[in-house]
Amino acid sequence: MSPGCISIIIFLGFLLLIPLFFAHVMLTALAELGLSPELAVLVLMGIFIGGMINIPVKKIRREQELDADGFHRRGRYFRRNCYRPD
Repeated sequence: MSPGCISIIIFLGFLLLIPLFFAHVMLTALAELGLSPELAVLVLMGIFIGGMINIPVKKIRREQELDADGFHRRGRYFRRNCYRPD
C-alpha cells in the first residue's frame, strides 16, 4: 500500500472514532451526575433528538424593517438580482 492510502485509512478511522469518543465523554459526564448508565443513554438520546427540534418561544417585533434583498459575506454587502414589482 502506498503512504497516501494508509493516511486516508487512518483519517477515515479517526472520523469513525471521534463521535464514539464524544458520546463516551458525554455518558461519563452524565454518570458523574449520578445517573444510571441506562438513564444516561436515554438523556443523551433526548439531548440529540431535542437538538433537532426548534420550537419558537417568542416573536420579537422590530421597529425597523430588515433588508432581505441581499446578504453579507466577509464584510461586504451583496445585492440579489431579483425582480420586485412596486
